[in-house]
Amino acid sequence: RGLGDVYKRQAEQPVEGLLAGLVITNFGQRLLVEAEDGAIYNCAVRQHLGKLVAGDRVFWETDAESGRGIVSAALPRHSELARPGFRGQTRMVAANIDVIGIVAPIEPGVHPDMIDRYLVAAAQLDIPAALIINKIDLLQTDEAWDNLAEILLPYDGMGIDIITVSAHLADGLDDIKQFLNQKTSVFVGPSGAGKSSLINALIPDLAIRTSSLSSATGLGVHTTTNSILYHLPCGGDIID
Repeated sequence: RGLGDVYKRQAEQPVEGLLAGLVITNFGQRLLVEAEDGAIYNCAVRQHLGKLVAGDRVFWETDAESGRGIVSAALPRHSELARPGFRGQTRMVAANIDVIGIVAPIEPGVHPDMIDRYLVAAAQLDIPAALIINKIDLLQTDEAWDNLAEILLPYDGMGIDIITVSAHLADGLDDIKQFLNQKTSVFVGPSGAGKSSLINALIPDLAIRTSSLSSATGLGVHTTTNSILYHLPCGGDIID
């Protein structure tokens, strides 16, 4: 991965004695940070850094007293993703995203207005977006395919990448893997689009990884509800 070399080239301040790391998830006042060797460390955060999230690149050091770690510095983000929070405030959920996958399902339907809203949001964030049409196994007739092609024609004309897939049948997964390779990505879309099914298809041992990360927080399974970064077997990362 070469994180140390990359981080040291980009760092604005000296980082002598600090270790390069990647934030896997944020839980409360602590982080899970992945070191260069792939080991995961439970770390506190220096207060002046503010909230760090999955995808942030950081420098950390071992806390000899607690046996855990302390994140002491963070690199500037090249992109960040937030969602509306309480009282009109935004809630940061992911950092350093390279591409957004807009998942649109055949059922309950591929709706251009939904796609357009996500495309506008991605453009405002200056993050490239691709269109992932899921559940294509539900297209049973030539007419249904023709109707879909008509809906997608404007997006194809705009040069937007369009990938058709069936998470249920594992059809089209190679195309998604090729597209996501060596990128940090996030899937967005309406409820029922099949985002979780796609991620499970891309990461067959997802349940095991999630359980391991939850145990590392010391909070147990199902209690880490913030965004989590996973490494894709095909290369690249996805933040769920």
